[in-house]
Amino acid sequence: MTYVEFLLLGLAAGAVYGLLGLGLVLEYRGSGIVNFAHGAMAMFIAYVFTDLRRNGALFFPLPPFIPNQLILGSPMDTLPAAVISLAYALILGYVCYQVIFRFLRTASSLGKVVTSIGLMLTLESLVQLQFGTNAQTPPAILPTTAINLGSDLIVPQDAVDMTGIVIVVGVVLWAVFKFTRFGLATRASAETEKGATLVGLRPGAIACGNWMIATVLAGASGILLVQITALSPTVYTFLIVPALAVSLVARFESFGAVVIAGFVLGMLESEVTNFQQMWSWVPQGAQDVLPFIMILLAIAVRGSVLPVRGQLQELRLPKVPRPKNIGVVTACCVVVGLIGLFALSGNWRYGLTVSLVWAFICLSFVVLTGFNGQISLCQLATGGVGGFTMSHLAASAGVPFPVDIIIAGLAGTVLGVLIGLPAQRARGVSLAVVTVAAAVTIDSLFFSNTAVNGGFVGSKVPKLTLFGLNLDIRTSNVHDFPRPWFGVVVLVLLALVGLSVGNLTRTPTGLRMLAVRANERAAAAVGINVAGTKLYSFMVASFIAGVGGALLGYQQGVLSESTFGPFVSVSFLAIAFIGGIGQVRGAVLAGIFLATGGLMSALLDSAINFGPYLPLIGGVAVMASAVGYPNGMAGAPPPPPVVALGKKIASAFSRPGSPAPVPAAAGIPEQVSQNGFAVPDTPNRISQGGADASGSDRFPSSSEAAEK
Repeated sequence: MTYVEFLLLGLAAGAVYGLLGLGLVLEYRGSGIVNFAHGAMAMFIAYVFTDLRRNGALFFPLPPFIPNQLILGSPMDTLPAAVISLAYALILGYVCYQVIFRFLRTASSLGKVVTSIGLMLTLESLVQLQFGTNAQTPPAILPTTAINLGSDLIVPQDAVDMTGIVIVVGVVLWAVFKFTRFGLATRASAETEKGATLVGLRPGAIACGNWMIATVLAGASGILLVQITALSPTVYTFLIVPALAVSLVARFESFGAVVIAGFVLGMLESEVTNFQQMWSWVPQGAQDVLPFIMILLAIAVRGSVLPVRGQLQELRLPKVPRPKNIGVVTACCVVVGLIGLFALSGNWRYGLTVSLVWAFICLSFVVLTGFNGQISLCQLATGGVGGFTMSHLAASAGVPFPVDIIIAGLAGTVLGVLIGLPAQRARGVSLAVVTVAAAVTIDSLFFSNTAVNGGFVGSKVPKLTLFGLNLDIRTSNVHDFPRPWFGVVVLVLLALVGLSVGNLTRTPTGLRMLAVRANERAAAAVGINVAGTKLYSFMVASFIAGVGGALLGYQQGVLSESTFGPFVSVSFLAIAFIGGIGQVRGAVLAGIFLATGGLMSALLDSAINFGPYLPLIGGVAVMASAVGYPNGMAGAPPPPPVVALGKKIASAFSRPGSPAPVPAAAGIPEQVSQNGFAVPDTPNRISQGGADASGSDRFPSSSEAAEK
């Protein structure tokens, strides 16, 4: 086949990317939210459509233990199934906005990103529980004949049809937003919500309308996608990456640019597939790098690629309180952990060990996102580099513990620095887009490479020994599995790193991180090296993640591609947020209560066999936490008996004659003094003049200052 033919073959994929990108633009224009669950919505509607065609059953977003299907009759034809599915998408968009996203108008960028990730996890969990994880091949919905363009040039009929559909949709949207009252109202609301309200417009209703249309477009893209590829929950969900790429090129504004960028990306991916067949040196998965490159180029050329929205809002970030009696608390936790490791047995001991490993990895989010405000969705990819590095060094080169995990941490640090470089020009949601694309790229290029993942048998990890002592979790006697000594190693490392991270907010470096998190321009104005501070936080967090990936390898005994996949990576940010992303104890709580296979999972499995539903519970909990309580479980007040016990322990260890705590200085908000960063010019909240929902920084106008 010629180069031109492969370019034409890419029109179908480009049409899907363009259709998904149009929906993302509508959602951002209407509400200021970059919806990372947009691909999951397309996936969900695709499964609804397929179930109607095959079984005549209408699937509802409910877990399987509740009746969640309505039998409409025999299997349906394409047209009625498509009409019902798109009507379903319209209702889904309305419900998602009214129940979830309309409460996020005053949320921070982190809250909006995490909420959309929670919706993504929820929809994917529901589909996996109902239909499983195996790919399905639905029947074609468009003609599959070929069109001969002459000179032996052939193009599939379905690619031409899909191209025409997307072009028509793009033109219609352009006309609607150019000439109709709804389109003009949406543009006015995006410019200034306050001004739109004063002239009688309703920004909430406008946003809801755009979400409904966007979800219909997502559903249409999911339905069209079954024409060219097998139906798979994870693959469809992460189509959000190319959709984000084409949307960023268009700066979430131009419908025409989205359509053109979608076609360009689809055709380039098809051409790279041709190169893979022609030249053996082109790696498999190279086509998945193109969206990442497109995103980097958009950020390099334009810097802030998200347009500033005129939203009058106060964006509150999770609290970062100054730790008190951290040494005593850590010692008590270590004692409790040791008792648990030796008193428990079987699945309970294994669950506690898994929870400790997950808590260790979650500490990297505390440093990077909690303290420094950098929203990274590829920390587990960094951990994967560390894990596979440790596996190959320990198994092939015989590098002993703990040298192997230190090298693993350094390998993760190198990747963290490379990922942190775009953070100098991207922040907030833009950085989240960069990092999720990086996670998919690393997974496609490296983790799926058999030279790295070990192929079918996986990348094996040797037993953990130290000075001749066997500290491995595995044992030849099944009755003694798991052995507690590996848990002790993880507990000690977790305590040491947790102490270091907790004390970070007491240091000048930690205070600089908090200043950058609050307002980058204000931090730069007082002499803080913003770029250096952000890069340092990436280095520290990536080292922790790299060591955590190595510990995960020792815990599992074998590593595979799925261990560090993009879906698992974004899940870690979600559970860290629920636990309390601004505090060390939040990472510990996230590991105990939300780790897959962890302590709470073992409890649920032994009690009511509820472990498979833990991802679904986590997704719903993420949305509820982001909307109602962004400080997570760690920010919840402890029970009175725990408070009383803590006061007794603190008084027993306090020195006589210790000075009383210094009250907050006059004029400093109480929230700021609690966060350990009492600087009036950089409070722990972001107003209209700080970093807005798009991640851009700007100073307030005189009218905004008066409003404040």
